[in-house]
Amino acid sequence: MFIKASGSELGRMTCTRGWRKVDIAEVVKLLNRLLESKTTPAKISKGLLKCCCDGFNSTAMPSIETFFHALLGRCVVHLHPVYLLPYLCSQAGKELLQAALREQYDFQWIPFRGLGVVTAGQIQQYLQSGRISHQVPTILLLSNHGLIVSCDTAKQAQQVVGAVIKICRKNLPALKPACLPQRKQLSMTCDRIRDSLGTQSLSMVVKPVWGNRIRTPDGSLPQRQWFKGIITPEEITYLAGGIVWIEQPEMNVIQKAIIRHQNKTGQTPMAFYVNQQGLVLAADKKHMALYQDVFVFYLQIRAWAMRMNGLKPLPAKYLTPEGMM
Repeated sequence: MFIKASGSELGRMTCTRGWRKVDIAEVVKLLNRLLESKTTPAKISKGLLKCCCDGFNSTAMPSIETFFHALLGRCVVHLHPVYLLPYLCSQAGKELLQAALREQYDFQWIPFRGLGVVTAGQIQQYLQSGRISHQVPTILLLSNHGLIVSCDTAKQAQQVVGAVIKICRKNLPALKPACLPQRKQLSMTCDRIRDSLGTQSLSMVVKPVWGNRIRTPDGSLPQRQWFKGIITPEEITYLAGGIVWIEQPEMNVIQKAIIRHQNKTGQTPMAFYVNQQGLVLAADKKHMALYQDVFVFYLQIRAWAMRMNGLKPLPAKYLTPEGMM
């Protein structure tokens, strides 16, 4: 099986970099061993490298999600679609998805218990119990995480993924621009955030998200409760723990918010939502455009989820490297 290397970017993939070829039978054997004993990140990494059969002299580890890909059908697609995540991260999302998809697709809901090894263990149990099979297109919805579609052909998998995302998007309320009454003050607030972060890096910039990017289901302003908790693993892994709410753009308030975030996540925040003013990003200028898109989408995901009986944050026990395995 060919699979993306952990931490690599698809856009930088070449004929010899960014992917690994693994022996499926060896991956399944490794999974069974890991499920029967105490698992550590080092044990997973070492085991996955031993499953590689591409002849590369490389330490690039296959994706942690190699395990569930090995269990499912010939063509497996795993994504974190913007228009599906509000359902997966909300209190009423499962029931709303059942109502939206039932006429066209059956799906299995997978509660969040961890990432690669744990998710694969859950899927293996579903396969062994007959709750899912390889006979029909398989759709798995991973709570607080994403979508897995397993099919016999790439074309079929692509069609099912597209159809599911289209249905989810159709059933979301339209977004309207939010009126930010104190937006003109954002430049001064950016200076205060920059001073509070104390960054010395020349490549780091702190800037507001201007224009018409802040949108909510009814045009209302984001509220503090929108930002409580971490709702997906990606917020930890890629987004430094998510967006920090700033009630008032005062230096002491900003500094306390940064310290709280660092104590909770172990990371320095990259995004701040300033009450009445808007979204501020602190990131490497080379990647600023990418992070702007991602954080704006996460703001929208949280806004939609609040309309579905509120957010469903990840329990604290999963917010550690060991809890994410």
